[in-house]
Amino acid sequence: MSRKQKTKTEKQHLADVAELGCIACRMDGFIEFGECQATPHHITTGKGMGEMRSDFETIPLCYEHHQGKTISVHGTPEKFRMTFGKETDLLELTKQDLKELRAQKIGG
Repeated sequence: MSRKQKTKTEKQHLADVAELGCIACRMDGFIEFGECQATPHHITTGKGMGEMRSDFETIPLCYEHHQGKTISVHGTPEKFRMTFGKETDLLELTKQDLKELRAQKIGG
């Protein structure tokens, strides 16, 4: 199965998600919006192995919370969920944060 090229809208959405900074670090109170480098994590809830995941169902995570060994969505998924909540809940928070970020860009 080949992957399609990302559209301009998908690329912009992923860039906006990354610009938010790590949602887990923000929940811990360590940073404000955009204060740490984050990459979009495609949520896996409700998806099977090998299934295409939507670029619009992503949350921003720093390396440590994405793939690290302490508390990360890939390294220690149960510990991550117990600490920060379900991916679907984090996705809803991310959507709210994106609205705020985009409003600042338009108004600011």
